[in-house]
Amino acid sequence: IAKPDTIPHEASHYVVNVLKKFGTKSSKKLIEDGIKMFGGHLKRRKGQTKEKFRERQEEELIKALGLYTAPKLKDFGVKSKQPLDFIQKQMFLEY
Repeated sequence: IAKPDTIPHEASHYVVNVLKKFGTKSSKKLIEDGIKMFGGHLKRRKGQTKEKFRERQEEELIKALGLYTAPKLKDFGVKSKQPLDFIQKQMFLEY
């Protein structure tokens, strides 16, 4: 069974990737600011490449987005024990 923040977390991966690639200058800055805000506390591990370190920082932003948006699922009247596919259908039917 997926945790309540799984869907928002996974969706955030796509949103961040799309905004980094195709976003406006301000949306790209928003992503950068979010990475600094939520991943800025991390230290680069010994032997870790800059790219891997950046991925870790970005994952912190994505984790925060998932945790922030997970409570919004309650707006759909979804209980945490309902099947994941039901939650997905409800999310996309409502919008």
